Amino acid sequence: MYFWNIKALKNQLTKGSFSESDSFKYFLVLSLIGSIPIPRPPFFSDGKFIHYVLGTIIFLCGIIYCYRKNGGAAGKDFLSRFFSLNLVVFIRFSPILIISGLIIFSDIMKSIIDIYQKAISLSVVYAVSILIFYRIGYHISDIAACKVLENNES
Repeated sequence: MYFWNIKALKNQLTKGSFSESDSFKYFLVLSLIGSIPIPRPPFFSDGKFIHYVLGTIIFLCGIIYCYRKNGGAAGKDFLSRFFSLNLVVFIRFSPILIISGLIIFSDIMKSIIDIYQKAISLSVVYAVSILIFYRIGYHISDIAACKVLENNES
């Protein structure tokens, strides 16, 4: 399993040496990370329906984007590519997520008016989510076009 080396993972996915067992491991680790309870800032206690709708739209559009980058209906091994790359990209983005979380829970945010706290926090969450989907799609596109082997052979 690769947690940081995305080139090695992309080569494994491109060469066809990525097994069902490998796919299961990535899915399992990603599921375990997804099950970790994340504390919400106090100003999020009144969750608005629109926040969930926007998050769902970003999620669905992100998955569709990645599916199309894989070649759509003509693509191959979408789920194994998506879940394995998702884990590595998420881990690579984790420093940004941790720093953002620390800022959101800091005294800096407490001094800002509630409405702006939500706007800033949601903007960061949505922006990072979009960037993660963009990067997953980028890497899936490389694999679908078999560009990974060319870059490492030089």
